Amino acid sequence: MLNTIALDAKTYWGASGSQAATELTIAREVSITSSAAEADLSSRASSYKLSKPSLKDLSIEITMLNDADDAGYVAFRNAYNGGTPIAVYARDRASGEGPDADFCVFGMSRPEPLEGEIVVSFTLKPTRTARAPAWN
Repeated sequence: MLNTIALDAKTYWGASGSQAATELTIAREVSITSSAAEADLSSRASSYKLSKPSLKDLSIEITMLNDADDAGYVAFRNAYNGGTPIAVYARDRASGEGPDADFCVFGMSRPEPLEGEIVVSFTLKPTRTARAPAWN
C-alpha cells in the first residue's frame, strides 16, 4: 500500500468543458468532502429501517495564497464573481485519483489575521455541463 502525503497531492484547473490541466501551484490546502443521501427502502416486511445510498454530494474547498498576479487565483476569483463554471481535477498525487468535474464557486472568504499572510478560500460544487462529475 502506498503512503501518500498531502504535499504530493495535485490540483488542476482549466476551462469548463474539458479536463483541467494547469496545476494550481499556489494552493495551500485542498479539502474534498463527499457524502451520499439516504434513500429509505423500509417496508412492513422488515422491523428494521432499510436504507440505500442515493445522490452523492461533493464539495471542494481550496485555500490558496492571495496573489492577484497568479492566473489560477484570477480564474477562481473570476469564476466566483461571474458565476461561471471552472474545471477542477483534485488528485491525491500526480498519478493518483480524485474528483474531476466542472464546478461553480459558491463561496470566497479572505481572513486577514494580524500575524499571518492573507489567504483566500474558495468553496466549489459540481455544476451541470457537458462533463459529468467523475472520480478518476
